[in-house]
Amino acid sequence: MESQGKKKTNGFRLIIVLSLIIIAGYGSSFGQIYTAKSQIVRITRSKDAIVKYPALSNDGEKLLYLSETRDLSNPEVKIKSIKIINADGTEEKVLFTDRTIRAPSPHDQSYLLCGTRPPLLSGDGTKAIFSLSINERFSLNDHYLGVVNTDGTGFRALELKNVALSSINWKEKGFKDDTWSRISNYAVSNNGRRLVLIIKGHNGPRRFGFPSGLMVMHSDGQNQMTLFSPDFEEERWVWRSYPRKPYTEGGWAFALSGNGEKILIGAQSSVEKDDYDLYLMNWEGSALKKITDFRDRFFTLADLSNDGQQIVFFYGGKKRQGIGTYIISSDGTGLEYLKSIVADRVDFEDMDSKGKRILYRHKNSGILMDLESKKETIIFHPKTPGYASSEGHFMDFPNFPSFWNPHIMTEDEVIITGTPKGRVWREFYLLTFTHPDIE
Repeated sequence: MESQGKKKTNGFRLIIVLSLIIIAGYGSSFGQIYTAKSQIVRITRSKDAIVKYPALSNDGEKLLYLSETRDLSNPEVKIKSIKIINADGTEEKVLFTDRTIRAPSPHDQSYLLCGTRPPLLSGDGTKAIFSLSINERFSLNDHYLGVVNTDGTGFRALELKNVALSSINWKEKGFKDDTWSRISNYAVSNNGRRLVLIIKGHNGPRRFGFPSGLMVMHSDGQNQMTLFSPDFEEERWVWRSYPRKPYTEGGWAFALSGNGEKILIGAQSSVEKDDYDLYLMNWEGSALKKITDFRDRFFTLADLSNDGQQIVFFYGGKKRQGIGTYIISSDGTGLEYLKSIVADRVDFEDMDSKGKRILYRHKNSGILMDLESKKETIIFHPKTPGYASSEGHFMDFPNFPSFWNPHIMTEDEVIITGTPKGRVWREFYLLTFTHPDIE
């Protein structure tokens, strides 16, 4: 009974604190909590479509996203499109739509479809990157990487070669081709030129197992280079050294610095099954460095600052301080577990390009944390001008698949979602805020 009483008392205190914060307004504080002056404006007006997976350019001017509608002639069929729109809601353009472009040879009897991975927008807003599938005949999900200029020109569907298979007689071994089966994750530099990809699987007998790898290339498809991958011997995949098995059975954190110079990845460090940690390397694979010492596989999300010096990651295991968000420097020093005054745990959503602030949600509010001062600022709540809610649906950060690093914030703007009155599906909104003066 006593512990229940304490929980109720703590709950009432938290409600009072949050109420005081919201009433306080711009520039005021309660302890180390501040409230920004914010405004919310609707971007998309999607009618009967569902909008997903937004990606914001560094200047906050362009928004890339996936749109999903029903085929009017066959309501059981979904039609997906990759679209880009100005952040003020003007000049929407369709960059790709399902079943409008045939797949490259030898799959050219099938049409390309939007894949299951979210689209990405280069920081300068000039390149859109997204996965592509072919399902009608070959059932290959996320097999190709789609690259297109955001003015609609220069579309490419890129297939990724597995160097281990290219060096053997893969037909004799029973493989259908010498490519990777699936693209699991990818990142693009600010200028849209450099790409990093997590690839998995093969198009051969299942008894061979399930390899994974790390690859880099330019967005024109040139200079493909594999940084991590196993060799193929007899009827099995063989890793020659450590670290190995990125994005497999653990170590799902993955990021590229905005300048395209640094790659962060989780990988297995020894023969021990759960011995995973985070590694940092240059884009071409040099200067590989282990920067954490958790020896556990539950790294699930990470982000790098533009210069690659600041790292934030989410860990879901029991080592160190346990589940939560951590920051660390690129040289492996300064590991710190982030704590909030109002939230039991910080589950970060995104980090700004300079590596100075992160976003996270608490109840029905969005909070910004300064990584140096640890000051926390509420940037939206139910009383923010433009806040949209319908039948108990509160505004929130967009949903993404597990292990996916969102790109939804600039220095003073964030993409959030809300349900307008009369709508069933969520729309995208631009949250603009002014940082309060913090002494």
